Amino acid sequence: MNSSISGANSGTTQTLMGGGGTEAARRGGVSAAAFIGAAEAPLGTITGFPAAFELSSLTGSQITPEESARIARAERFELQAVARSILPGHRIRGCLLYRQHGAATVQVRRSRASGLAYYAGLQTCGRGAICPLCGAKIAEHNRGEIQTALDVWRGRAGVPALITFTLPHYRSQRLVHNVKALLSAYSDLTRNRPYRRLCEVAGLQHYIRSIEVTWGRRNGFHPHLHVLGFFGSGFGAVGLPERLPLLWLAELYRQGVEIANPDDVLERGIRFQLGFSAGAEYLSKVSRAWGLAEEVAKANRKKARGDHFSPMQLLAHVRDATLPEAADVYREYAEASHGLHFLQWSRGMRAALGLTEEKSDEEIAAGVDQHDVVLASLTPEEWRAVRAGGWQARVRLVELADFDEDAAIAYVAHLVEHFRQVSDVVR
Repeated sequence: MNSSISGANSGTTQTLMGGGGTEAARRGGVSAAAFIGAAEAPLGTITGFPAAFELSSLTGSQITPEESARIARAERFELQAVARSILPGHRIRGCLLYRQHGAATVQVRRSRASGLAYYAGLQTCGRGAICPLCGAKIAEHNRGEIQTALDVWRGRAGVPALITFTLPHYRSQRLVHNVKALLSAYSDLTRNRPYRRLCEVAGLQHYIRSIEVTWGRRNGFHPHLHVLGFFGSGFGAVGLPERLPLLWLAELYRQGVEIANPDDVLERGIRFQLGFSAGAEYLSKVSRAWGLAEEVAKANRKKARGDHFSPMQLLAHVRDATLPEAADVYREYAEASHGLHFLQWSRGMRAALGLTEEKSDEEIAAGVDQHDVVLASLTPEEWRAVRAGGWQARVRLVELADFDEDAAIAYVAHLVEHFRQVSDVVR
């Protein structure tokens, strides 16, 4: 039976190889190390377009937003491979590598939202806090929903406020204990009568809570909560910014949190930013497009400041071998994040603002917009050939599909040819 890849726009099917293939090819028994070297060299003659790591050498005005998006996509594939190497027993090990159960083909689709090509019909891990690829998709989905909620609230003349809660943290402390203390303190605070009275007077109606974690050489893990409060049009902030730090300090003491300097907690334990422009001061540290929705939805994906690193930055340090402890730190982060709900909406909020039923991270990661154009459908053997080329081959294929479906088809044929040759040698 012939295997093929279909170009959706042409409406034709081009046969890439003859029937069967070798037994090694059918098993997919070719290592990436053996395969990549054979498949790497001829790419330039096929594409006429630089690969992602070549694009990254462009600077300044040379980089367009579209090119920047492609570079970011390529880096996510690479960092996922890094995460997979340091978390061998994690669900990420098969994410976007193996076909979904019952899927006859792997599709290459073009997103109508971003214009970029992506894969469909593959298993996903759905671990947004851990996986660079699933995490980016989940974060963007959440950002869109939060922005919609903000737009609705603006239309109702409401006022948002971003409140950040943190606690003292030290290098010797384990992340799992600090996160537990942080969440427990916040949960008890919300049941505290003085706090509830303050929120009632201020007109708090809904909120969205997210968890952010960074790590620094001096003080270790730094977990904190972002709470995006939705206040009514008659918002009165009198007393809330002033009294909240005192209530928070008292709650941390009740939780048994080690506090060396109470004044430091009063000064830095709570950060209160009022209004739709509350995310403005984040612009300088992330991008000109960073605002409230991004700060809540994409907190763990931004670049931390100074001597602190986000989870994605830790993976980059593992890749570049520039921070000896980065792999161990990331493993601890992955372990501590298991079972955590990094984003939560207050009860009844989504219905009150006209949003649809909330999807799980797994549903978001596996979701496909059926309006996205199918550029190609890869047979199992073709996908094994692409997969055998490592993350580099998977990136190159979608880069080609962004511009030229025929070039993408030719590239798959090239990969399959080398896959068979190496399979024969290995056998």
